[in-house]
Amino acid sequence: MQDPAHGSFKVWLEGHLVYCDYAEGFNAAGVRAITEEILRVAAPVTKWVMLQRPEPSAGITYDAIELMYQAYVQLQRAGCLAVGLHENSIYVHSGRFRKDGELTMPIVIDKDIPKLMDFLNQTLAKNKIF
Repeated sequence: MQDPAHGSFKVWLEGHLVYCDYAEGFNAAGVRAITEEILRVAAPVTKWVMLQRPEPSAGITYDAIELMYQAYVQLQRAGCLAVGLHENSIYVHSGRFRKDGELTMPIVIDKDIPKLMDFLNQTLAKNKIF
């Protein structure tokens, strides 16, 4: 029997930008649920970027960190070109992964949302997605 999903989130698409707001602690089932929703929302576009805006309460259980890495790989395979991650929770640095594996898309973590938006818009422009 699988544990119920923990964590709350809202995901939506504007153009080629997926917004992902989330809060509370995510377990493995929660990571799977948010990943499935991101993939569903991004399905209408072939290439896209994502802005993640966690609330200060956002967290992740230790056993879900590897699953989170695999989720980013899934997103990359589904066309995600880059992720901007707002540094608003002590757990955002769980999203810093070595770049010698399957995950090659940039994940930029910063406290400045306008700076993250510039990075994501530049990524879209560089890939000729307007």
